[in-house]
Parts: sequence; C-alpha cells; structure tokens
Amino acid sequence: MNGQNLTLLSFKDVAHEDFDKYVLNLIQTQHSDEYYPVRKDPKKLKALIKKYSDKVKESASKFTGQTHFRWGHRVSYEKFDSNQSLLTIRNFLFGSSKAVPVNKSLDDGLPSNFLLLIANIDMIENIKIDSEKFQSFIDSRENNKNKMLYLEMILVLPKFQNRDNFQAVIKEINVYDSSKKKVLLANRKEPAQTSDLINDWMLSDGYSNKLIGIHAFSFLGYRLQDLLRDVNAIKDYCDKSQKLGKHQVYVCSRPYGENTMIVITFIGGIVAKIDLVAKSELSQKEKKVVAQSIMTKLGQSKSIFNETKVQWSKYNSDFVFYSDAFFGQKSEASKYTYSFAGSEKQKETDFTLIVSMISQETKQLIENNK
Repeated sequence: MNGQNLTLLSFKDVAHEDFDKYVLNLIQTQHSDEYYPVRKDPKKLKALIKKYSDKVKESASKFTGQTHFRWGHRVSYEKFDSNQSLLTIRNFLFGSSKAVPVNKSLDDGLPSNFLLLIANIDMIENIKIDSEKFQSFIDSRENNKNKMLYLEMILVLPKFQNRDNFQAVIKEINVYDSSKKKVLLANRKEPAQTSDLINDWMLSDGYSNKLIGIHAFSFLGYRLQDLLRDVNAIKDYCDKSQKLGKHQVYVCSRPYGENTMIVITFIGGIVAKIDLVAKSELSQKEKKVVAQSIMTKLGQSKSIFNETKVQWSKYNSDFVFYSDAFFGQKSEASKYTYSFAGSEKQKETDFTLIVSMISQETKQLIENNK
C-alpha cells in the first residue's frame, strides 16, 4: 500500500486530461534528458508522450478493484480477555478513514493524498486469538508492560470516487509479534461480500462535498463543514435519505439531554447543518447546560434569552435561536421540521427548535442543487 500504487489504480477512473497531465509531469521531472531536446518539436513531443503513456498504462493494468493491498502498522492493544480469547486493538486510524500520501514534485493533476474510506473498520475491534499462545508470548517479553504488536491488513479498493476517495474493505487481518512477523498470533477474515459492505455504509458515495471546514467554533462536539470521520460512533442514529445533486444526504438524530436532541445533517460526507431541538419541556439543569453552551461556544450574551427569536451571522455561517423551549412554550415559528430527511420525514414534528446553524456556502450548495 503506497501512493504510487494507488495512483496507478486510480487511472482506470480518472479523466483523460488528468492522466495526460500526470504523464507530462512524469516526463518533465523524471526523464528531462528526453524531454528538453524535443519540447519544441510537436511531433517528437507527441511520440515521447505516447511512449510513456503506454508504459504507465501497462503498469496500471496490473492493478484492479480486486487487487489485494497489504498495509502493516505497529499497534497497541487495550485489553486481552482470556476467558473469551478476545484481543481489543486500539484504533490507530482517524475514525473510519486513512490518508495515503503521494510523493509529488510538481502539480500533476492528482491529489497529494488518497483517502481510504474503510467500510468495515470494526474488524479491528475484537479479534479472536489463541489465548495460550498469546499469554505465552506476553510472558516471554522482558517488559511485561509492552503492549505493542504488529497488525497487517489485507484490503481491496473496488471504487475510486470524487478524484481522491477509495472505497476500501478489509479482507483479512493478521496480528504478529512484531514487524518481523515471526509469530502469528491471530488471523481474522471478513465473511461478508465486498459490495454488500460498501453499499450498506454511510460513506458509500465517498466525500463528494469539497467545502472546507469552519473551525472558528464548535457546538455540541460538531463543527460546520467538517468531514464525517467516525461512522461507527453515530451510525445507529442516522438515516440515509435523499440525494442533493450528486451528494448523498444523511440525517442523524441522537439524544443530547433528557429532553433535548441534536440533529446533524450530513451532505456529501460533511456536516452541513446542526440543530438542537427540545422534545418536551426542559429541566432546570438542561436549561443551564444549553444556555452555557450557547454563550460560551457561540459567543452570545445572556440577553439572548429575553428575545423570542434571534438571528445572526458569523464566520460565513447563519444562526437562529428561539427561546420558546426555555419557557415551556410552543409556537409555529419554532416548530421543528426535518427539511432534508427525505419524504417520510419532511413533516412537522412536536419538537421545538432551540438553535440551528448552517454555513452560507452550504446554503449556496443546496440552492445550486435544487
């Protein structure tokens, strides 16, 4: 698994102009002795480009969506359950994705990183292991506090999407004593079909929304336009709904407090809209917690709670606040509607909106894809 091999794999799906730009860059940087004598002769330059295009295509033909890639990583284990023979590996990835860097000298039309979106990352959570063999190995270590192991994954990358995303599926996991791979401690194979694993998960369309995250504020653990990273942490709260142009929409609703709920709308794999709603009358404790978050995280003063409705814009984002929930009131203005959740949820609810936020770029994206 490396950037060069992923570059070759991507060529079966990249545009012709990107491929041609890559080949020209390759000639200019790695075969300059052939390039400069013919650079002003269109006929000879064309022949040189064809020569290396054919070579690159031949190298690329060795890679397909069924090619098995090996990726090894030193990992530490969090716990070992000897009764159930289960080893829990600490997740060494950022959520469900891994960036694979590409060595670049000049702009060749390709990304500086390919992003692997691993549909079955939960494969590393609990690995069945030979208890006696593992315990014997641990006992033989001079430092019994050393929890480092070597994990090797074998993956397939059946889809290249959006110019830099690869859908990835782990086919097999091997756990060794070290990178020398002298002792195999565990082996786990994925029984499910690759296509089923990809189709069933939240990032099956990849990251199609290229808006840049807004890091000026964070509210309830989310930031507008951030990438959806840790799918497993929220998948039980999410519904796949409509398509907005080429972008898949997910709406994720989960409890925030006893009587409050947070609704996150993802469009094309990024946080598009953040809503905090009340399901029923707020307790005094909830009022205090919510009010504190609004003041400290969104920079609002205490006077906001004296107003029925407050709207403001900051950091190219639009905000709206309703105070109804703080006074046990309901009104048509603050009645919450699932605006992006598909036809089955595009209806009024008994929920009362407290705070909603959306970036102006996302508003424009929605407008452009109506």
